[in-house]
Amino acid sequence: MGITAEESELVVRRAANAELLTRSLNYADLSYACPPFLDLGAPKAPYILSADVIPQFAIGGKWLPVAIHLTPRFKARIFRNNELIGDSSLPVRTPSYMPGATIYFKSDKLNKPDAYLYKFASLSLFHHSNGQDGNSLRPDGTYNQYDGSFSTNYLEGAVYVSRKFGYSDGNDVNFTCDNGAKTHYDAYGRLGFEKHFSSDPNMVGRYGQNRLNVRAGLIRNKVYRDKLITSQKDTLYSECYTRERYRAVLTTSFITDSNLPDLGGKMNSWKRRVNAELMIARRLPVSANVAIQASAGYYGSDPYNAYFEDSYFFIRAGLAFGFFTATDYRDTPTR
Repeated sequence: MGITAEESELVVRRAANAELLTRSLNYADLSYACPPFLDLGAPKAPYILSADVIPQFAIGGKWLPVAIHLTPRFKARIFRNNELIGDSSLPVRTPSYMPGATIYFKSDKLNKPDAYLYKFASLSLFHHSNGQDGNSLRPDGTYNQYDGSFSTNYLEGAVYVSRKFGYSDGNDVNFTCDNGAKTHYDAYGRLGFEKHFSSDPNMVGRYGQNRLNVRAGLIRNKVYRDKLITSQKDTLYSECYTRERYRAVLTTSFITDSNLPDLGGKMNSWKRRVNAELMIARRLPVSANVAIQASAGYYGSDPYNAYFEDSYFFIRAGLAFGFFTATDYRDTPTR
């Protein structure tokens, strides 16, 4: 008895649901951790350690038409001791707590099997706080980075487009070790708008409440087939599979507030409104979700909570963690 049209449609729909979850994880922000003195550029750098931890607790798969990420994000910088300004015992000076959630949507009509681009959208809600309750402002009017209260919330809507290429027939579903190129690519773009609300009153007018976020990424995947030696000295090959080797991600953000008057117009300069970063990561062959990464860029407004008035160029290096591309393709082992 053959499969019915209704059953075939159900199989396709479930595969599309699983694809949405996979892409939402592959394109999500990576965590990073920088060892001592490998995060440079900030006024208080180099740090003993700097990290941005972004775990994704994902809900989704073939049974759900949407994907959901629950993200208890956490940023920390361990400062060097500087007794002149009160830094001792290697302080983690006002870490960022950024819990939130993102829901991802797709349209099956826009993502038919022959579609040139894969398209989906997301809606996020996050809270950003440093857990401090000191006075937000110093007597000179600058923001209190030592123990000043920092708190904001934001909604972000975003759209994604992506394209996989390098396959012999343009469709990775039909790929085997023998009919495709040995290197495949996954290119994607993201455009989002971020709206802050219920911010600390002292932040309004000096901290950007509206932001346009743009990201472009390129992932390079490599095809593998492992050589196996049996106890009978026969040579066999494993199933065919792909693993991510490299990725490059360019991220930019622009504060779009019409006027930020409380700093005498200082924040209205484009140099204070633009953030940009280029990150390159090389996945470690011995691990599915760890890579070596290096980043360079410019912060017009430091994203580390109460330090948002700092502007500087930076470079950093260390490890990256996340959901790297790792797709298995069944292929009969051969001698």
